[in-house]
Amino acid sequence: RTYTLSLHDALPICFPVTIAAVAKTQRTGYDSFVISTSMYFPIARNADGSASGNQICSGGVALCLNGTNTNGYIVSIEPPQGAVARNLKERCVKILKVVNGTATVLQDSQSDSDQFQSIQGGQLYNIQVKVNKTTSNGETFLTFKLMIDNTEIVAIDKSPLDITDRVGLISGLGTVRYDYLYTAPIT
Repeated sequence: RTYTLSLHDALPICFPVTIAAVAKTQRTGYDSFVISTSMYFPIARNADGSASGNQICSGGVALCLNGTNTNGYIVSIEPPQGAVARNLKERCVKILKVVNGTATVLQDSQSDSDQFQSIQGGQLYNIQVKVNKTTSNGETFLTFKLMIDNTEIVAIDKSPLDITDRVGLISGLGTVRYDYLYTAPIT
């Protein structure tokens, strides 16, 4: 199913990002699903039109959002120049869990010496998030397998939020462009 998303659908979330567009999906009732998009960070330019190298922008994909967008998960992607310019020592790619508007970073498979650092302006990035809900020995958890181009990042939430049919595209800083938003159940 194809959805038309526009900035008229913009809804605030209670920390420094805006959900630029929200859609409902047809995957209600599935414990495993995939969300895909492609993201493009335009090249930052100086006044004379030359590339500035100050790529300060961030974006991402939101999933499992509640009706007020105060709970859910966000795959956050930011070129390294943005984090450096804001004096942050954070990873370029992270999976956030948002509860009552407060975001915490889920621990993932990236190590300090082996983290995804190649997000640059002027390139299109294919993003795929596979989510699998599993129950074992009475405990439920969500596994996130994030693919950016051909790099995989895995995170597990051992106290997961409810799976919902609401997804969104995130605009944090600067300009981020999206080509499409695709969701499907994994059976």
